[in-house]
Amino acid sequence: MERCNSTQIITDQLQTKHLINAMLFLFSTSIIALTFNIVIIGLWILLWVLARHYSTNTKGTPFLIFFIGLYLFYPTSAIAFHIIHWRELVFSWILLVFVILYRPSISKYLKGYNTVKMIFYGWIIWGILVYSCILYVNHIHELIFDTPYKENPFSLITLVRDSTMFTRVIPMITAPFAMLIPLFAIRNTRDIESFWVVLTKLTFALIVLSIIRYVFLIEFIPQDYVDIRQDGFRMGGFSVVNAGDFSRLLLLPLLFISSLAIVYPSKVKLYGWITLFLIILCIILTFSRITYISAFSGLIALLLFHIKKVKKIITFIILISVFVGTTFYFLNVGTYFEPGSERASMGSFRTRIIMYAAAYEIISSNPFFGAFPGGHEIAKSKLDIPGLTYGSAHNMFLIAAVEWGLPMGILLLLALFLVIWNGIQTIKITRDNQDIKNQTWIKTTAYGTVFVAFAYMVEGLTNNVPPNFVFFILGLSIAARRLLNSIVCNS
Repeated sequence: MERCNSTQIITDQLQTKHLINAMLFLFSTSIIALTFNIVIIGLWILLWVLARHYSTNTKGTPFLIFFIGLYLFYPTSAIAFHIIHWRELVFSWILLVFVILYRPSISKYLKGYNTVKMIFYGWIIWGILVYSCILYVNHIHELIFDTPYKENPFSLITLVRDSTMFTRVIPMITAPFAMLIPLFAIRNTRDIESFWVVLTKLTFALIVLSIIRYVFLIEFIPQDYVDIRQDGFRMGGFSVVNAGDFSRLLLLPLLFISSLAIVYPSKVKLYGWITLFLIILCIILTFSRITYISAFSGLIALLLFHIKKVKKIITFIILISVFVGTTFYFLNVGTYFEPGSERASMGSFRTRIIMYAAAYEIISSNPFFGAFPGGHEIAKSKLDIPGLTYGSAHNMFLIAAVEWGLPMGILLLLALFLVIWNGIQTIKITRDNQDIKNQTWIKTTAYGTVFVAFAYMVEGLTNNVPPNFVFFILGLSIAARRLLNSIVCNS
């Protein structure tokens, strides 16, 4: 009996100890989360102060700078909030706030761009149609879930409780508003130059913080920590810890700064060159094969557009090649691509092929409306495809088509083509009117948008690029073209 009592006492002590440890754990993590969120809020404030500092008299310029700052830095807070699609959700609400505060006339800012206007309205109308209550109740929900939607779809409680509404629907429908920010903000060459300066400086800050994080993990995290050490310790960023997402994040600043370095190298300041090479270093250390290909595709397209300027091209290629070769040699990057390593295998490619087959099956069964936002995984679970695993369609066009129908996937592809078209038209105008003053930043913006679009197309074949940024670069391409046209008309 005493033995039982002593056992009971020991058990009680252990339970008390575990309870205390649990309380201490919750307390400490709460403090960390609170501190983390305070840092994020402080970062937002600093971003806005920086945006106001660099803005011109055009009141929309701070929004433009703030948006690109969020693009580079905001994802960090997703770690604290633990909410899926949080970045896209915040972007969508910022876009809505922008529209409400300034109420831009879409017809005014898209005047002369009828195809773009068609994409804008078509995207929003189709998105609302797909998520409309009538379609949801009578067709999509019953088709995918095999059960009718029993609750009142018009109920506010239903909409608030449905996380899909906030994490998928709102971000997707509001995505085209992203192109209104550069259209509204860029009114003169100072506006566009401010954007370039801040883009470079914010990227430099992000890269430095990311490298500090990378070195810290190498030095202080145990070598046998599998979650961090997989694939030869691929580099994540300060704002996006996933290596693949981080590499995609760097595509825009890489190709924008490269455009300036090739077109007007004298305009690139020392910190700009440092930023460019640090971006390349970080992309190399992510070991993301598709980003290697997409970044290389964008650079090749950029070089082909400047094939006449042989000296600049050769110099740029030599500099990049020497830097990449040196990085691979001294950091032993090549060992992570040797035969037998995960990076040298075709496992992820085969997995993606299976996912594409699943996406094709879902789209084939309902080409116009897809599997309804949030219903992709449920629809996929009903398919009998060997080797099919959890995950998205891993293709930006298929992701849009699977959950919203083929029209959305086609509109997204058309938006990218229009970015390239507008950029090329702007470049042609600058070549035909070489005596125009202050065309430096307009021309390089046109180049930047064209080659980011090329890279996004390649990257989007195996990964997702958020529609927000596709429309954002579309807005930049239109703004640059419109600004140049106004300068030509006034000269």
